[in-house]
Amino acid sequence: MKSLPSMQKGLYEELGSGVYTNFTVDRYNQTVKEQISREKFRLGKLATFSILTGFAFPQGPIVNTAFDALLHSLKFSWLIQLPYFVVYNTGVRAISQDDLIIDVKKIIDRKEDISGKEIIYTIVTRGLNINSVEGSAKSVVYWTNRIREKYNLELNSEVWVITEEDAYRNAVKRYDRLREIDVKVFAVPSDYRTRNNTKFKARALNYATELRRDFGLNTKNDWIYHQDEETMVGEDTILGNLDFILNYGGERVYGCGIILYPQNWKNKVTFVGELARSSDDYRILSSVKIFDTAIFGYHGSHFMCRADAEQTVGWDFGECKAEDLVFIIKMRERFKKVPAIMRGFAYEKPPFTVGDHLKQRRRWFLGAFEFMKRDDIKLKYKIAPFYSLMSWFCAVPSLAATILNILHPTGGVFGWSGALTGFVWYSIFNIIRDGYSMHNLYLDNKPKNSMIN
Repeated sequence: MKSLPSMQKGLYEELGSGVYTNFTVDRYNQTVKEQISREKFRLGKLATFSILTGFAFPQGPIVNTAFDALLHSLKFSWLIQLPYFVVYNTGVRAISQDDLIIDVKKIIDRKEDISGKEIIYTIVTRGLNINSVEGSAKSVVYWTNRIREKYNLELNSEVWVITEEDAYRNAVKRYDRLREIDVKVFAVPSDYRTRNNTKFKARALNYATELRRDFGLNTKNDWIYHQDEETMVGEDTILGNLDFILNYGGERVYGCGIILYPQNWKNKVTFVGELARSSDDYRILSSVKIFDTAIFGYHGSHFMCRADAEQTVGWDFGECKAEDLVFIIKMRERFKKVPAIMRGFAYEKPPFTVGDHLKQRRRWFLGAFEFMKRDDIKLKYKIAPFYSLMSWFCAVPSLAATILNILHPTGGVFGWSGALTGFVWYSIFNIIRDGYSMHNLYLDNKPKNSMIN
């Protein structure tokens, strides 16, 4: 990749003024330290609140009529979430600073081991939001070059944008602009077909694996970092990638990390709702540490895979809306111990409207249903997605039970079940608090307007 000083002056200035310039390794490490420090008394506070709530609401069921029984039965939907809250609260206590802190000096000390590796930052897009694609691509170009100069590292990387042929034709000049900063743009031919007639995002991902094979970029020394069109990276992301390759690259083929959602942040319901997603990523990493795998919960961006392993599994899954879930399960079947913890955040956008928020959840819901029906997935891998579906199904009766119990009290689920109520309430508080605390240093995300020097 060409160095930034050799680029056009306008592009050089433009790259140094993006919001991604705020996403530094120092800010990341500070966030991690503050997050870990809050975990010290988590379980004690949780137990205290649960016990006190149990004493405050000790009464059992008050069921005198059939109507009471109907309303009371809705409350059992609350119990479905308990396993998740148990896993979350106990699991995150297992994460330590050593698991997440990025030690730049250790990376620099092993810079000779980096020189033979290459990372291909791959952004897959349908081309509906070229502004987001540009921002994500520029964030990679900015930080890979900044890290080369700042730490004197021989970082071999490429930035690929994979889009659809019609989308490319509609925005040729915008994509040519990306080529000026050495981003490689590939359009999936409209007549491209896979053996299993795969569609949607998986089709483009499969096309990318074929391109890498043709270019000879499918070896154990090549790594693919996956991004959605709105996935910006920071200094911590790139250094986290290098850290993963140095520490896990010899034995692990897949790494995942935590996604934050600070881009264009507004104090809106749809934005606040994304805080729980970051907390769930935190929980995923705790599962990885405790069980050497993720129990449930995956996403289709901010993960890195060794190119030869991705080539082996591929993305040719047929009709598939949950390609990320199918891919990780196929990886687990083939390579066993995946994923592993990858340090560094990625930085995305929350759904801007309630409609976008609901469409996103609907897509996940349908993808999970589709996954459950697949014959090529073993039953044991369907248990966690099935539990997720049950949890989603219980959302409406859980909310209804909460509201109706205020209007027409029917007592606890059983005697002294107020303790479980306290456990659930405090767990929800922890999840929102954890998500906010990880975002706190990023919510004032005006560009620093700094330049690479």
